[in-house]
Amino acid sequence: MSQPLPEPLPSFVRKSEFPGMLIFFIVVLGGQYLAYRLQEPVMQHYGLHGGGPGDAPPWYFITRDFAQGICSLGVLLLSLGIAAATWRWWPGYSGIIIWMSLMYQGGNIAQSWIIYQSCPGLLDGQRITSRWPTFHSYLGDPQVAQARTLVLVAGFVLALALSVASSYLQYKKIRRAMQPVDTSHGQEGDEQPSAPAPPSDGTGPP
Repeated sequence: MSQPLPEPLPSFVRKSEFPGMLIFFIVVLGGQYLAYRLQEPVMQHYGLHGGGPGDAPPWYFITRDFAQGICSLGVLLLSLGIAAATWRWWPGYSGIIIWMSLMYQGGNIAQSWIIYQSCPGLLDGQRITSRWPTFHSYLGDPQVAQARTLVLVAGFVLALALSVASSYLQYKKIRRAMQPVDTSHGQEGDEQPSAPAPPSDGTGPP
């Protein structure tokens, strides 16, 4: 019995990637804009205003970077939630959202954590001590540079892992869509056995 020809790729493989692409651009670009817009309200909420660009210690830059890290943390959590919700339909774009959000926002989060550990009383409005006496010492802090580099490396590793996982899932989906359906067993099973002929007694029909 000849096998039926495989059907063409279903429409969800060819056409449904556009919504995932649109969500990806909205989350990544919108996340950058949202983090920027939330910085000023966060500074007002925690009382982080004060000082000028030329002050020493450089509280002007320290407080702004600290607020930026808080905003980046919120945006990262929101992006991860959206990526998790859309992973079932668009795993490729959801994976890109995860690692790009980590690379864009993770460095700010790491720097904000270092600032929090290095400036006791920052959230209390005291700002008494700081490990950076000048702007140049703050700008060239090796710990901040190392933390940002580590985040970038982690983002690249995560991107590679998610790319492999997404390719594998897409491969399995296409294989299932192209696999022909074997109906020979069903047809053979549906055939009913023919009834046995009645035994002959040697007499013909009347």
